[in-house]
Amino acid sequence: MAENPNLARAWGAMAWAILIHVLDEAWNNFLVVYNPTVIALTDRYPWLPLPVFQFEYWLGGLLLAVIGLFLLKRFARRGGRWIVIAAYVLAAAMAVNAFWHIALTIAGRTPTGMEFTRPMPGFWSSPLLLAASIWLWREAGRARAAMRA
Repeated sequence: MAENPNLARAWGAMAWAILIHVLDEAWNNFLVVYNPTVIALTDRYPWLPLPVFQFEYWLGGLLLAVIGLFLLKRFARRGGRWIVIAAYVLAAAMAVNAFWHIALTIAGRTPTGMEFTRPMPGFWSSPLLLAASIWLWREAGRARAAMRA
């Protein structure tokens, strides 16, 4: 299997974009919006498995996840079906995350009606997250095509 430096670069860019997004959310007090929204949603829909977080655990968990993404970059360079699938999933999830932050900033409130001052925490890094998602999706598609050839 041929090495794929472009997929690795896109994977690394996504890891950096997620790190910047996490820091943006942390700096702008994301949990003040997230936790009350989750509580309202789980009161309305008790079957939803949405956690409420304490800041230290939330930030620590996300930072560990980002470190894990950086460690997986070597697998992106090597290619392989599973990392391409992971790249598609990661790119799609982060694109949805970015759009969600942008849409809620425009709305000025959460789906449960909680209003917040604009912009929503995490908004400023959302365009970077979206750009990294598009790049990773594109490189995953190229890697998939190269595997078929």
